[in-house]
Amino acid sequence: MTDNLMELTHEQVRQRALSNLYEMGFDGDVEVFYANAKALRESGMLLDLDITGLTMFDARISWNLDLGVTKGDSRRITKRIRPGRKNLLSNTRLQSIAQRIRQNLLDYSQGISIFPGYRYVPYSAFMRWHERHQALVKEWEQYKKWVLDNYDQIKLDCRADFTDHAKDTWGRTPALQGSYELDAFVNAVVADALARFPTKARILAELNVTLKPPATFLLESEYQAEMLRAQRLSATRRDEAEKERLERDTWARDRKAQMEKAEADAAAAKEEQRLTEEQVAAQLRVVQFEEEEAMRAIRAAQVEIARKAVADTVNPLLEIVKENRDKIYATLSKLQSNIAKRGWVHGKEAAAIRNLAEWFNLMNITSDSEMAKQLEKLSATVESRTEGSGKSYDTDAVLSSIRSAVATSLTDAATVAANLEMDELSMMDL
Repeated sequence: MTDNLMELTHEQVRQRALSNLYEMGFDGDVEVFYANAKALRESGMLLDLDITGLTMFDARISWNLDLGVTKGDSRRITKRIRPGRKNLLSNTRLQSIAQRIRQNLLDYSQGISIFPGYRYVPYSAFMRWHERHQALVKEWEQYKKWVLDNYDQIKLDCRADFTDHAKDTWGRTPALQGSYELDAFVNAVVADALARFPTKARILAELNVTLKPPATFLLESEYQAEMLRAQRLSATRRDEAEKERLERDTWARDRKAQMEKAEADAAAAKEEQRLTEEQVAAQLRVVQFEEEEAMRAIRAAQVEIARKAVADTVNPLLEIVKENRDKIYATLSKLQSNIAKRGWVHGKEAAAIRNLAEWFNLMNITSDSEMAKQLEKLSATVESRTEGSGKSYDTDAVLSSIRSAVATSLTDAATVAANLEMDELSMMDL
């Protein structure tokens, strides 16, 4: 029987992640990636989602039917101009919900280049993201149900809108009046729009928001421990195989001596046949063991190549530090410019400062303490208003704190990530 040690470790990691998610009320499966990233696994997970079906309510505009441009003219015009799109629904509610779902994930996650397609969500921000995500998906499903429940009326509204559009186009385009009767042109425009309108079955099947299974990591220390256990097991198997070979040789010599002393040729021949069969079986066991050893060596080499490839890629912790600081720099720079021009702090700007500090507390899995101190100090300047005209905020104190926080956001982020990497490398669980 072949021992698949790496699959065993992946399953253990997957079960641990499922246990954490279950405690937070999330029911689903997870995928496991190998990466030398202890801090990443302990502090968050990788997420991705799919939003499908939006394009079924969107169709390309026809030069001839929708715009009244003849084929000859359209060939000349398309050298410089392309027709736009037409909506089969009378509003863009679905696109708005989809954009908010995507933006919600961007707000509470970071991108890591070695995992394209995924967003890294800290556990500290997971519940905030997930509550908002569930509310938006509920809004999506409610609107989807409304479209299905009012399907016939929506198609009638679509017919009426494109009828008005066709009449208006025909009335403003003399070339159409010379080529088409009004009723024929209106019928053609409406028929084209309704032919593109999706069926109920397609809307039900394809208009969906799908959260892919979250992904987690296999740590370097676990990988090293499994490799060491595999090496120990391999050495034990080799010792056992050698012992079995010696015992088999001794047994074979003893049996041969017994056979030579046998008085009956028939009994001796039968005994010799049995000995031969047992030797063949023993030899097959040795061959099977050697094949298993070869497969283990190949698997270990493949895992080592993958480990080195990941180790040579971009430091994911440094990416997270940089992404957090870039967002802080962009937000505070804009606030600094607006406050300096106006000369006083608006209530919305004070709220934005407090929200930024709260957001960083959720996203700071890298223990960026210097940045946290600066934002805490800045947030304290807008906790209360000063006495005087309108009880305004202390503008000088706010601007001073903003400048300090901006300066910190521009300093080298590598030190924070390097400290975390050192902590990880010092951890080796055997």
